[in-house]
Amino acid sequence: MRVALVTLATRNFLPGVEVLARSLKKNSPVFWNSVEKVLLSPDVEEYDGFRVVKSTIEEYPYAWQEKTRSCACKLKLFNLTEYDKIIFYEADSVCIRPIDAMLDEAAEKYHMMGVRGYPAVLSKGNTRDIDGVTCLCGDGWIVNKRLLTGKFHRFLKKVGSEFTSRSIKWGDMRVLNTALMRKPFNVGELSPVYCFMHKTKLGNPELYQKLKDDIRMIHFTGRPKPWEHGDLTMACLDAYRG
Repeated sequence: MRVALVTLATRNFLPGVEVLARSLKKNSPVFWNSVEKVLLSPDVEEYDGFRVVKSTIEEYPYAWQEKTRSCACKLKLFNLTEYDKIIFYEADSVCIRPIDAMLDEAAEKYHMMGVRGYPAVLSKGNTRDIDGVTCLCGDGWIVNKRLLTGKFHRFLKKVGSEFTSRSIKWGDMRVLNTALMRKPFNVGELSPVYCFMHKTKLGNPELYQKLKDDIRMIHFTGRPKPWEHGDLTMACLDAYRG
């Protein structure tokens, strides 16, 4: 079975790929040594230790803010048909505990898995939904072979073509969640500990207190980023400095 860790980065986000890689090597070595590494990018040609796959914003023009247009390039992972399973993480993520469970065969009964409802953002109850269905977040996913045949990628593009770049809220994630709702896909739910937003401690302290001793991946949405100075946890700094 071919399993890949996939991340997305523009040239100015490459420090994030380094942080992600260092933290996984140190804190989840079994996972790191079990996966191939793929970098999706619109403007990076090569990166040490990663296979680079070109993914351009022209292919995926789904965004409602110019500065986030490149985020839609992550949808190219659904066209990586040579893999049996893909684990996707944003490049501004840091591993602080093992994530070997992301390789568990039990996850293969689903088409894909992710965290639902943005449980860690700014305030309790601040979720995103489409027609009353709580959406998957874009932080981290497990994608299994049934969505890696190329067919779903074509379906995503078809769904995306129904939106204009200025009318679509949440960009790429709106396209993905809309596509997942239109057919009977079996979508599983990941625990937030596998992609935990770093602002949760202030935004949702009850959830933070409940899960803090089991958090495995931290996603640094907004600022600061793991490679910048600022109010970072010692665990993240330690993972970065290696």
